[in-house]
Formats: sequence, C-alpha cells, structure tokens
Amino acid sequence: MKEDGLLPPFSHLYVEEDLLESTWSGKVTQLCNRFGKAVVVPVRSFQEVTQRRTARWNDQKRSPKLVIARKRGELIYPCSEVAPNFGHPHFYYAVPMQNCLYDCEYCYLQGMYTSPNLVYFVNQEEMIKRAVELARELGELYLCIAYDNDLLAMEGALGVTAEWVEGLRNHPSVTVEVRTKSANFAALKKLAPPTNFILAWTLSPEPVIRQFEAGTPGLEARLKSLKAALSAGWRARLCLDPLLPVKDWPTVYEELFRRLDQEELWQALEDASYGPFRMPKQLLRQARKARPDSALLHSAQSREERGLMTFGGTDQERLLEYVGTELRKRMPTDKVWT
Repeated sequence: MKEDGLLPPFSHLYVEEDLLESTWSGKVTQLCNRFGKAVVVPVRSFQEVTQRRTARWNDQKRSPKLVIARKRGELIYPCSEVAPNFGHPHFYYAVPMQNCLYDCEYCYLQGMYTSPNLVYFVNQEEMIKRAVELARELGELYLCIAYDNDLLAMEGALGVTAEWVEGLRNHPSVTVEVRTKSANFAALKKLAPPTNFILAWTLSPEPVIRQFEAGTPGLEARLKSLKAALSAGWRARLCLDPLLPVKDWPTVYEELFRRLDQEELWQALEDASYGPFRMPKQLLRQARKARPDSALLHSAQSREERGLMTFGGTDQERLLEYVGTELRKRMPTDKVWT
C-alpha cells in the first residue's frame, strides 16, 4: 500500500467468471501473468466494477484496477457528427478498451462512467472481423479505436494497437485512427508501418499539460514519439484540442507553434485538427459531480447550437480563430479540420 493509503495501480484484476472456462481462458491467463502480483477477482459482469462509485474519481485514478471482459452486443458504432470525419462519409468508432490511464481534468469519460477503472475486452478479433464486414457493406470504413481510451498508453501491457494493425493490415478499405497523448511509439516500432493506420497525437502547450492533463507525458516527450513514428514511415496526425483559453493564452499558444516550427513536421504530417472544449450537458453534469473542485468544468456555461456545453466569451472565439489561422499558414486548407 502506498503512503497515501491507496493500493498500487492494477493491484487487482477483475475477470468475468465465464471467461475463465471459455475459449478465451488462455488469453485471460496470459493477461493475468503480465500483472503477476495482482489479485484476480472473478465477477459476473464487468459492470459490477464499472458502474459503482465507491471512492472519489481522483483517488480511483491514482489506484486504477483492470477489468477483463467480453464485449457483447454491437461492436462498431456510428461516430457523433460533432467530431471531424476527415472527409470520410462512413465514420465509425470501436471500444477495444474502456477508460483511460491518464487523468485529464476536462475529459468527458468522467461524465460517461462512474468508475475510472480500465476495461480490456478479450474479443478483439470479433471487433476486427465486424469492422471488415462493415467496410464490405459500406464500401469503405473510417474507424476510430481510441476515443474512449488511450490504447498506446497501455500498449506494453495489452498490445491492443498491434493486434488491430495485424488484423487489418491487409484490409485497405478500413482506415483506422489511433488517438493518443502517450510517448509510447516505441511499443510499435518493431511493426512494419501499415498504410491504413493513422496515429493521431494530441499536443497541448506545456502550461496546459501541467495544469489540466495529469499523468500524461510532457510536450517534448510526445513530440519525440510523434517524430519517431514519422521517421519510421507511419502516417501521423496532429490534434490541437481542446483549445483552452488559459491565462496569457496568446503567448502560450504562440510558443507552442514556435516549438512545432522548430521540428519542421508540417509537410510530413497527414493532416491536423483543432477544436474547443465541448461536452454534452448531461455528461458535464456528471463530470462536475466526479470533480466538484474543477473550476474549468464549472466555467463551461455556454451552449452551442448542437446542445454541447463550452466556454463563452471572446477569448475562446479568438483562440479558435488564431489556431485555425496558424495551421492554415503551415498546411493546405484541405488538410486542416475542425
């Protein structure tokens, strides 16, 4: 037990009990062996663990547990119209893993789930198969697999991204985006770069990272990982979101662009996206309950036309305009998305 009275991260693995006597038992055993000191606790359903709030969100984030489950029902979902589709009409997402290792103050997951424990779904192959089937039905498929998680942050332990890469490498009709704030490209460096995968790095100014993105790698570490991916031949996207109008934001974001210019990445990038903080009203209400001391969450009082909550005031509008302008100075307009 740590000095703060919390158990170490992943001290317990909760496993759906029917998996222990199924075709996935071998995979479950392998996973348990990777967390050798963890206590294995059988449960009937992963929701027994994820739908209860027994401690403050922040405390649970500092002592997360891993839940091993099978994903049932629909495996691939249509994406919200709020997110940019990058020019793809058939825009979907999958959830190979639920929840994120990091603890960003603005994250919508704390409004979606009552527990920050991570859930790994053993039936990755079924999800991959369904993606191939859906692409065949639609003609092509653009699929995001890291919206409700950060797969690369857990790649060394779970290997989810690599499994999807190898499962879809020979299916060019499926294009996959993997969003991340990690600095963990090294976990993928032995793979031959697939032509149908895009690694999308969310970058923030260092003051924003320090204040609002707890547990995440700093800007320099993320940049190093992004550069390594590009050098290895992977397609990579730059994501600047959420844009936060913090104190002295013109200087803060000007410095971010200055640092990016030093790396001379612009021509090598697949494209770039940017956007403000926004969250559905119901999720924001729950997020405020999970983090009642968050001035950031409580300052989102303006409603967009689509019913999403965001920050009001001219600073937000000016920041969005500034970032959009700066990106279009450096990249073709058709490669900048919002």
